Amino acid sequence: MTYIPQEPVPEYHWVSAHRARRIASGTTVTGVLLLLSSLVLGGAQAAVGFGLPAAHDVFGNFAVVLVLCASLMLLIMGGGLLAARNYARGEYLNLAGATVGLRALLVVWLGTIPVTALGLFLLRTVFATRPQYEFTASAGVFVALAVLPFVLGGIGYFVSRNLLRLR
Repeated sequence: MTYIPQEPVPEYHWVSAHRARRIASGTTVTGVLLLLSSLVLGGAQAAVGFGLPAAHDVFGNFAVVLVLCASLMLLIMGGGLLAARNYARGEYLNLAGATVGLRALLVVWLGTIPVTALGLFLLRTVFATRPQYEFTASAGVFVALAVLPFVLGGIGYFVSRNLLRLR
């Protein structure tokens, strides 16, 4: 027998009109900021990462692509936060939808950890095993840029968690 998951039954809780507007505006602003930062960060990661001499190696190239996937996850989080503004309608909060949305944001945010870690591990492997590639300042900048999707995603998740939970 096949199990087909169902949408959660909407469970509406009354919130003040001010809080509903705050939820809608807060998730919109945070979502737009995450969307824009993911695009800027992805462009910077691509420019710096593919400019590294180690990017000419297969593993170095794959490392840059993995780090770009973490920026893509940040883009997905921004889109999810833009959709989360619909959980507050009028003076009611769809608690079941908000819970599912927060869980999805958490999964995407935590998904940046293995992707970034694998990318940085591959980059470290290239620098450790290929003596012709040196770890330069641009490689250090790339490592700093690689960690930023996790940091920004965490900020976005905790802001949305504070907005969407009942108090």
